[in-house]
Amino acid sequence: MVWEHLTERGEDMSKEALIAQIKGLEAQLAVLESQVKRLGTTTTPKPFASLYGILKGKAKSSEEDIEAVKYRFGKGSCDARIQ
Repeated sequence: MVWEHLTERGEDMSKEALIAQIKGLEAQLAVLESQVKRLGTTTTPKPFASLYGILKGKAKSSEEDIEAVKYRFGKGSCDARIQ
């Protein structure tokens, strides 16, 4: 099909160019097939509790650091809003 389309336009392609085009189309096909498979499978939702501690040890910030950033952005303290 691709070959007929190219020859109708009067273009001659070298063997290497055709092989490269075929490999590109095969790669596109593989991506589309994986997307179709992924759409067919359903994943069960995870509760937010499963995320607890996922960032532990990744960033060094204290409660004071967090409150300072909130204050800088004009949101004030959470504790101040509660009282």
